[in-house]
Amino acid sequence: MRTISSYIILSFFLLILYARVQAQQTTTISGQVIERGSKQPVPFADVLFKGTTIGTITDENGYFNLSTTKQVNKIRASFLGYKPNEIPIEYGKKQDVIIELEEDGIELKTVEIKYQGNPAEMLIDSARKYRDVNDMKRYQSYQTQAYIKTQFNLYNLSEKFKNQK
Repeated sequence: MRTISSYIILSFFLLILYARVQAQQTTTISGQVIERGSKQPVPFADVLFKGTTIGTITDENGYFNLSTTKQVNKIRASFLGYKPNEIPIEYGKKQDVIIELEEDGIELKTVEIKYQGNPAEMLIDSARKYRDVNDMKRYQSYQTQAYIKTQFNLYNLSEKFKNQK
């Protein structure tokens, strides 16, 4: 009798747990990210639920699909060169949205690059200019010892070389 009551209680708790898991609401968002002025799709833009790390990237036509069981109320889209945009969404519902991104007009400063010659040529010209000043014969403290190092590899010798006299 005791075993039957244990099974009934265990079954009851499992049923409650199953109902609780099924009660979690899923928020599903699908849509497109477009440019505000031209209405052209923005490919490969970042789309995510605000306040989470759940996100995706739009396809080449700007479309995306995203879903979560977390409680969220905003979706955010961003792309390089555009201002990020957030739009409100309803928790626990399937929704289709269009997110418009406005171009972010950042003007870069002008950079001028002027050709000043080959650096190697400038170094050689400078060395030629000061050749007399830097002549080693003018300095008594300068010393050098020259040698020649020769190294042979006796492996892989050709027959012609071996038969040479």
